[in-house]
Amino acid sequence: ARANYARGATGRALRVVLVDRRGSRRYRDTAAVADAVLAGCGDVEGEVEVHVVALEGLGYEAQLALLSGTDLLVGMEGQGLANMLYLPSDAAVVVLVPPGFDECAVDYTDAAALLGLAVETSLLLDAPTRSHFGPREETLEKKGYWTGAVEIVDLDLARVAEAVRRALAARARRKAAS
Repeated sequence: ARANYARGATGRALRVVLVDRRGSRRYRDTAAVADAVLAGCGDVEGEVEVHVVALEGLGYEAQLALLSGTDLLVGMEGQGLANMLYLPSDAAVVVLVPPGFDECAVDYTDAAALLGLAVETSLLLDAPTRSHFGPREETLEKKGYWTGAVEIVDLDLARVAEAVRRALAARARRKAAS
């Protein structure tokens, strides 16, 4: 399933991919999350395209084609977000963290940093590191994060928009410095 939200009309569009999920840990209101992502792109000059995509519904080559041209990848912990490996080197990542599951942010922020990507979380921490979080695996297991007990996720949409704004600002600073 793919839905497109666009703003602006000139030049190469900033491509944003919002990773949607079909199984557990789905957004309660995907359209509202996409609107928040688009709102976070408010400082971007020119066209912005937000593509809402369930990556598991695409073949491998289609995922590579989509992600290799993506400027900003937004999503929750899972294989879709792990596909940041295929992003361009000047891309940015926003890790959406469900309330009460702060531990989910660390692996994906670490991975994005190792890849040299600009990264932000919806936790809006200045510098998320492992020291911000408790014992990840045990804690998430107890909370039922991986067992499907968490089916619907509500996110703070203002935090989503702010995380997008911060990630894009960091991306712009990196591009200006290179």
